[in-house]
Amino acid sequence: MRTFFLFLTAGIFATNVAFGQSTTAAPDSAAIKPAQTSRRVTYSQQTASEKVQNRHNPRITRVKINPLLILSGDMPVYVEHELKKNLSAEISVGSTYDNVLSDILESASQPDLSITKEGLNSYSFSAALRHYPSVEGSALQGYYFSPEVRFRDYRSLVTKVGGEDVNLKQGRQILDGKLVIGYINQTSDRIFFDFYGGIGMRYKFYKDRIENYSVIYDPATGQTSTHLKLNDELRRGLLLSLGFKLGFAF
Repeated sequence: MRTFFLFLTAGIFATNVAFGQSTTAAPDSAAIKPAQTSRRVTYSQQTASEKVQNRHNPRITRVKINPLLILSGDMPVYVEHELKKNLSAEISVGSTYDNVLSDILESASQPDLSITKEGLNSYSFSAALRHYPSVEGSALQGYYFSPEVRFRDYRSLVTKVGGEDVNLKQGRQILDGKLVIGYINQTSDRIFFDFYGGIGMRYKFYKDRIENYSVIYDPATGQTSTHLKLNDELRRGLLLSLGFKLGFAF
C-alpha cells in the first residue's frame, strides 16, 4: 500500500511540473508570433511606398517643346529619358511646314525674283545623348553636355514667279550636327526650363531651287510660257544656336 501511495504522489508531482512548463511556454510563443508578423507588415509597407515614389519620380522621363522653332516652321516634341547615373537620351519628332526666317533671308539674296509659294507638310527629328556632371549622381538636373543631330525636311509648292503662274514643287533639307551645353532650371515639381547653347555645322540641300526665269511669247498661239532655270545645291556653314525648351516632368 505504501508503495502505491508513493507512485501516486510521484505521478501527481510530475504532472504538475509538466503542466507548469506548458503554461509558461505558451505566452512566450504567442509573444514571438505577433512580433514576426509586425516585421513582415512593415517591410511590405515600405516596399509599396518606394514603388510609388519611383513611379512618380520627375527625373525619369520628361516631355518638352521649343516655342522658338515655330518661326522656322518646325514643331517638334522632345522626350528625354534617364538611362543611368549621369546619362540620358533625348529624341524628338516633329512636323514642318514653312521656314519663314529662311525664306526672308533668301528673298533678300534674290531681289530680282518675286516668288509666291505655299508650304507643304513634312517632318523633322533629332537625337541627343546627354551627360550630367552632377555631384548628386543623377541625370536630368543641373548642367549637361551633349552631342546632338537634327534633321528637317521642308517641302513647298511655287505658284508664281515674277507674276507668272507656275506649278513647281521644291524641297529643302537641313542637317545639323553640334555640341551643346545646357542647364535645367526646375521651377516646380513638374515644370522646368531647359536653356541651351551650341556650336556645330549645318548642311542645306536644295532641290529645284529657282536661279532665274524667262517669259517667252509664242506668236503662233499668242500665249506666253515661263521657263525656269532650276538648280540642285548643297550649302554648308558654321552653326551657332541659343534657346530654351519648356518641359514637363513625369
